[in-house]
Amino acid sequence: MKRYVTRAKDYVLTNPRRVKIALISFGVLFACGVLSALYIYNNQSKVIELDYNPVVACTLLTNSEAKEILGPNIIDSNKNDVTVTQTRATSKCSYSDKNIDNMAVIGLAVRSAITKEGIEENKHDFAASRAANKVEPVAGIGDEAFYIPANGQLNILKGRAWILITYGFGDDTATYTLENAKKVAAKVIDK
Repeated sequence: MKRYVTRAKDYVLTNPRRVKIALISFGVLFACGVLSALYIYNNQSKVIELDYNPVVACTLLTNSEAKEILGPNIIDSNKNDVTVTQTRATSKCSYSDKNIDNMAVIGLAVRSAITKEGIEENKHDFAASRAANKVEPVAGIGDEAFYIPANGQLNILKGRAWILITYGFGDDTATYTLENAKKVAAKVIDK
């Protein structure tokens, strides 16, 4: 073992330039490894800690429940995946009947809080939407509710979810009434 140590000392003393190059190369490679690890750590997908599970719109109004409102011939149940941010999740669902001349359409969107911060955001944004639109207050649905006659949209705040409902015929916004939206809300709210 002493022989190897002696040979190493002799090599370092007789080749100082090569030793410096080797040490610098090792230092650069080590630094690159550390920087790469930091880059990967900082740019990996962040895991969102959920306080609550997202509410999925089409679980609030199922295909069979939509048939109870629209009739047995539903063309489409257009579903989208849940879109998740750091504080909330959004999902949409729509159903329509087969009457091509005067198609009945139900639209449902749910913005559900998945964290405690998301609950506060929903409350704040719900109040801001109410203040920004000409609305009719609606009593007895959810924790709070209002109807926007201009677009036929019933907005309901219930627990950690903000639910938006429309129900009418084709592109005739006059048919998207509060009474129609309440028919859908009756199926959705108690879930």
